[in-house]
Amino acid sequence: LNNHLEKIAKEYKIPLQRDVTDMGTTDALTISLAKGGVPCTVIGVPIKNLHSSVGVAHMKDVENMIKIIEGFLKDPPKTCAI
Repeated sequence: LNNHLEKIAKEYKIPLQRDVTDMGTTDALTISLAKGGVPCTVIGVPIKNLHSSVGVAHMKDVENMIKIIEGFLKDPPKTCAI
């Protein structure tokens, strides 16, 4: 999944920063371990002060993330290696 998302970002000339963590900050960690392993990934927009009453994101980052998601939905990966 990550390779496919990176390919889409490259096609659209969208900068992408990878962050790999095993801290389980989302439900993706639990899902990836379920039933012997389920392919999953997390995509997100960098947000300053995320867990406060006012988070701030750059609008271009939001627009670029939408483009990546649209590209992914138009051309999903054929298979996912576990």
